[in-house]
Amino acid sequence: MPTARPCLSLAPLLLALPCLWLAACAGAGHAPRPPEAAPGEPIYVVSNGWHTGVVVEAERLPPGRWPQRAAFHGRRYLEVGWGDRDAYLADRITTRLALGAAFASRGSVLLVAAFDEPIPERFRGIEVVELRLSASALDGLAEFIEASHAADADGRPVRIKPGWAGSSAFYLARGRFHILNTCNSWTARALQAAGLPLWPALTLTAYHLMQQVTPLGRPVPTRPS
Repeated sequence: MPTARPCLSLAPLLLALPCLWLAACAGAGHAPRPPEAAPGEPIYVVSNGWHTGVVVEAERLPPGRWPQRAAFHGRRYLEVGWGDRDAYLADRITTRLALGAAFASRGSVLLVAAFDEPIPERFRGIEVVELRLSASALDGLAEFIEASHAADADGRPVRIKPGWAGSSAFYLARGRFHILNTCNSWTARALQAAGLPLWPALTLTAYHLMQQVTPLGRPVPTRPS
């Protein structure tokens, strides 16, 4: 799972800070609107137990939406995840990087990975839930991902470096990672932008995100890793 690394080292820290978890719960506010009727376009939420991301079929995205995806033209699927810049780009996560991400992040990045393999093959041993969205809901999701990209002075996406493997790349992102705004919170907000009834403040961990996502869709069986 290309976008799996950045939240791994933060999980013990999250579990050790229940007071912050309660603070997040208190700030949830009103529930977002329910998903639109008769959705039909498939997307996938993937989780390795610590980190989550979203997978979309490129050809189903609205024309002109998320123009940064042009760098991966011709590939069937696009997986995207968000995280702390230093931790996501590091070859190895350390305690210093984890604490820096949680309390003193210096920025964030998106990792976009393109692939053609069937979903069960790509995500061996990974939890996958298929969701169905209407065309307008999918547009909302793509708009959120598009807006998550930071841009240079000319309005172009800022590509930082190639991803860990295959056809993938890191891009400078908007937003600041911290203990109450994790990779899983970003995934929840992306789905909320599609009209799904999620509570981002209650999704600091992948487990709690998938608890909310699974009843809304269909678990996809994957092969063992």
